[in-house]
Amino acid sequence: MFFIPAYAILVECPKEQALMPRWFGYLCLLSGMVFMPAPLIYFFKSGPFAWDGIINFWIPLADLGIFFSITPFVWGPALEKLRSRQASKAVAT
Repeated sequence: MFFIPAYAILVECPKEQALMPRWFGYLCLLSGMVFMPAPLIYFFKSGPFAWDGIINFWIPLADLGIFFSITPFVWGPALEKLRSRQASKAVAT
């Protein structure tokens, strides 16, 4: 879920034509990596790797809160750029 947008943002065209800032691509990459230890909940019943531990519950919860609060402020201007590009292409043809 997080790695595909990160890849799309980080290998995007040159900076002057980019729809989204590169830092958002790195945020997507970091958010995806936060969920990597999740399969460990099957092996740990207590401690930081358990389902209610800091690594598998609280850190991903904070990460999702940050990610979902920042995303509208990045996607909104990106959609406006995309609409303006499409409108200028439609006028040019």
